Amino acid sequence: MIASPKLRLVSALFFTAVLCVQHSAAESKSLRIVSATSERLILEFSPRLIGFDTIFTTDGSLSLRPKIADCRFSEAMPGSPYSAVFTALAAVPSPNGFRLDNIEAQNVRRFPALMSPVPQLTRNGDFGESRYAVLPSSYSSTAVRPWAEVRYGGIARSVAAADIIITAARYDAASNSIEIPHKIRVTISFRNDSYIHTAISVSDIPAAIINPKQAAQWGRESRPPFAKRSDAHCGSPLLSQLSPPSS
Repeated sequence: MIASPKLRLVSALFFTAVLCVQHSAAESKSLRIVSATSERLILEFSPRLIGFDTIFTTDGSLSLRPKIADCRFSEAMPGSPYSAVFTALAAVPSPNGFRLDNIEAQNVRRFPALMSPVPQLTRNGDFGESRYAVLPSSYSSTAVRPWAEVRYGGIARSVAAADIIITAARYDAASNSIEIPHKIRVTISFRNDSYIHTAISVSDIPAAIINPKQAAQWGRESRPPFAKRSDAHCGSPLLSQLSPPSS
């Protein structure tokens, strides 16, 4: 029996949704807010390993891809090692009013195995296929993905916000192993940068913000005289879902 074009489309959309689903960081059981003040945000993420997918690459090599609760695939070049990342959205006082002070990966587990490559999506007639081909230059690089990054995302309902990107699983080419920490502790400090803020109600803060009390305290910002606007969404995956389109 040949599936109809509509059924194939629905199946493809369902498959994509399953791969990309991620719970709100504020609801995740893996994330714990250790401390949240107007000066500092400390959080801990404990990756919950569900298991491994076994994938054969185009050259016949056996590779593993870890499945970790609440995580998604990192955006990377096809053929490069897969990474699992968790993204949280935090309020910041201003576009430049934050700094990543410390990252601590605790009790890192190392699995001696080849990490599955990021697939290249190809078309086979009416169907899409994933081609797992290893890019040798990416697998020979000694550079490893950082355990955490913080990037300014833009304005979410009048609140300046930043993406906190935590790496739950990564590949270490030097030891040919997959690394998954038991816990990752991240410390971010805040500074005001002379911005003037107007407090707003906590009820007006997007639910995805992990530090809503501080977001309400900073509230709507008024930029210093002659300051350039920098409130573009900058491609933030979370902010694109939170901010309504401009009219």
